[in-house]
Amino acid sequence: MAPMIIAFVWMMWEHGSMIAWAVSPSRLSEGRFELIVLHIFAHGGLLHIAFNMVALAVLGPVVMERLGPLRLRSFFAFMVLFFGAGLGGFAFWLALNQNSEIPMLGASGAIFGLLGFLMRQPDPQGVPVPLFSPQLARAFVEWIKLHVPLLVLFAIPLLFGASNVGLAWEAHLGGFIAGLLLCGPLLWWCGGGPDWVTVD
Repeated sequence: MAPMIIAFVWMMWEHGSMIAWAVSPSRLSEGRFELIVLHIFAHGGLLHIAFNMVALAVLGPVVMERLGPLRLRSFFAFMVLFFGAGLGGFAFWLALNQNSEIPMLGASGAIFGLLGFLMRQPDPQGVPVPLFSPQLARAFVEWIKLHVPLLVLFAIPLLFGASNVGLAWEAHLGGFIAGLLLCGPLLWWCGGGPDWVTVD
C-alpha cells in the first residue's frame, strides 16, 4: 500500500495526474514497456486510489492468513499473486484492446486476483476448491451474496473515476482469473498441500 500512496502523492504533486504511468498499445509500440508494471501503481484520482487501498487493506490480511504463517516465503507468494494478477489483468485487457487509444491504469486487476484466490480458498484449513467444478460455481454464488458491499466498493470508482483513462473490466476479469489459477501452486509452495487434492 505504501509504495502506491507515495507514488500517487508524488505524481499528483509533480504532474497533477498519473496518466503518464497509464499503459496503452501505442505507448508499448514506442518501447514504454516499464508501463506494464507502473500502471499497477497508478490511479485515476483520489477516489480511485482510496477505494483500491481500502479493498487491499480488507483483502490483503485475509490472503496472507490463507498463505500460512507470516514468513519470507508467504510474503513472496503474496507478491507473486498480486503482481501476477496485475499482469494477468493487463494481458487480458491488451488482448481485447489491441487497437485502443484509451490508456489503462490501476491496481484493480491485482486486487481482483486476491478475490480469485479467496474464491478457491475460502477455508483457511481446507484445500483449494477444484477449478471447473460445481463447488467453485457454488462458492462464486455464495461469495457474491455475502460481499455485495465490497462489489459496490469496486463499482464506485468505475462510475466516478477519471474520464480520460480506461478503468477496464477486462483487467478486472483477467486479474480474477489469474488469482484462480495461481491459488493452488502458491498454496502448495507455501506448504498448504498439492493443488490436485480435492474433497467431495
